Amino acid sequence: MKTINRIVQILAIVFGFGALVLFFVPFATVTSGGNDVSFVAAQLGFGSKATVSETVYDMAKSADILFCFLTTAICAVMSAFSFKSKSLRYSAPVFGIISAVYMLVIALSNPSAFVD
Repeated sequence: MKTINRIVQILAIVFGFGALVLFFVPFATVTSGGNDVSFVAAQLGFGSKATVSETVYDMAKSADILFCFLTTAICAVMSAFSFKSKSLRYSAPVFGIISAVYMLVIALSNPSAFVD
């Protein structure tokens, strides 16, 4: 049982940090002036500047994506510290599930709608 517990903890850490990596792959494409610009979720969550045909757009922060990023980061950190604290073993998946369900709603609907 202890071996299975350790395997689950290690998998939780791997999947938690893997989910953070997914915030840095192309997430949404925004069309402006007939040109397409691809953004990663981290750019949308923290705000960024986009250059489209010599025009610079200063994007606002997306609170929805930022919330998902922060809950995913909290889940990954709690999973990493779950080896030392047994209470984090149960609270880390809660943050992971909240983030996963909310990000799934964003991804299955129109991701561009969540761009501020």
